[in-house]
Amino acid sequence: MEKMPYLSTLIIILKPLIWFTFKNCKEGAQTTLYCALDDNEVLKNNGRYFDDCHVKTESIKANKENAEKLWNLSVKLTGLE
Repeated sequence: MEKMPYLSTLIIILKPLIWFTFKNCKEGAQTTLYCALDDNEVLKNNGRYFDDCHVKTESIKANKENAEKLWNLSVKLTGLE
C-alpha cells in the first residue's frame, strides 16, 4: 500500500457505489431460483427474459440475427462444430 497511497482513499469512495450496484450471492441467485421453482409464472412466460424475479422486455439487440452471428463467431473462435 505504500507504493499506492491513494488506493485506500479510492476504495473508501467507491465502496458505497459498489454496494448499490452489485448483488451478493444470495441476491444474485434469487431470479434463477424463482424461475426454477415457480412453475405457474414461468410456464406462462416460457422463453422470456426475467430480471429481479419479474418478466422484463429484452433489448432490441436480442434477436435471431444477432444470436446466429454470436453462435457462428463462437464456433469459429473455439474451433468446435
